[in-house]
Amino acid sequence: MTQEPNSAGLSRVRAGVERCCDLLVAASPAALNRAETVLEAAVAELGLWRERGHPVSASDRAELRSIRKLSTRARNLLDKAVRYRTGWGTYLGSRVAGYQAGGKAAPVIPSGRLWVQG
Repeated sequence: MTQEPNSAGLSRVRAGVERCCDLLVAASPAALNRAETVLEAAVAELGLWRERGHPVSASDRAELRSIRKLSTRARNLLDKAVRYRTGWGTYLGSRVAGYQAGGKAAPVIPSGRLWVQG
């Protein structure tokens, strides 16, 4: 059994994080669900790469810098998605349940998950 080059695992990690970013930008319910799976696979692949314990080459360092940059982008996209969802929750709370005595929008307590595709 031949061993794959050390950089092959990092290339898969980078491609996975890049794909996750693309899915987060698409922002459909299906894309967001897929982004989670893709990111989990990239993290698992990175863990396997680290376990192999190969010496880190110059090309590996370049790939790791690229992964770090893409990871920052993915984190920023996830943060924006959370803020967007929170904003909608506040808006819906004010529309559906009104306002609390202190002037804040009443919280909307979700009863489940609804996904409509059409």
